[in-house]
Amino acid sequence: MGPLQIVWFKRDLRVVDHQPLLQASRLGPVLPLVVVELELWQQPDASARQWAFCAESLVDLRLGACRPKPAAPASTSTC
Repeated sequence: MGPLQIVWFKRDLRVVDHQPLLQASRLGPVLPLVVVELELWQQPDASARQWAFCAESLVDLRLGACRPKPAAPASTSTC
């Protein structure tokens, strides 16, 4: 197992099709770093739907939804 990998999530919290997360997960354990911007959520166009997606994505990150697939080529990964 390699050294700890830090992946900074700023606004894109997807775990599916997230190349930096996929690459980091192949190198070692991943610590996802999430930056919450209060100003972003205080904008008039921020919606409950956006927050629901964000909350779901944070659960996925916490549960480790992206697992390394070292034997599979990158094009067939589930991340």
